[in-house]
Amino acid sequence: MTSQAATAATPFTGRKMLFSVLAFFGVIIAANMTMMTFALTTHTGTVVPNSYVASQDFNKHIAADAAQKRTGWQSAFSRDRKSIQITFQDAAGKPVRDLQVEAVLGRPVTARSDMTLRLVETKPGLYRAPTDLAPGEWRLDAMAQSASGTSFRLIKTFIVTAPAS
Repeated sequence: MTSQAATAATPFTGRKMLFSVLAFFGVIIAANMTMMTFALTTHTGTVVPNSYVASQDFNKHIAADAAQKRTGWQSAFSRDRKSIQITFQDAAGKPVRDLQVEAVLGRPVTARSDMTLRLVETKPGLYRAPTDLAPGEWRLDAMAQSASGTSFRLIKTFIVTAPAS
């Protein structure tokens, strides 16, 4: 026969049950609070303030894209440490001159860092604006317009790396 002391286990009391339930719900509440903090301190998810109003302009955007393709213009984006540059060429490969080029430069997920730039023609077809960008992902939304009313939109996302030490 076995002794009674060997078979007797510690009883599961009300106090152990209370601590088990508190620990279980404590983990769930801590996880929810962490997720809520991340949700409130990161990207809001808002792309447009009113999606219905934005949807009304959808066909206008399609028509503008088709008109841009018909011009035959091409663009090339580049940047260095202190500026961004956009080159515009017509269908024949000649520089497109005398454009009014404005751009919004900012982070893709927030409007806090947005800045409006006016690019100036420094060479035929080459438009430049000074910038000093912190490392990370950036989004450029540039609109060029000629005196005749022809417009060209360029949207470019790029990464700025930290300078080598």
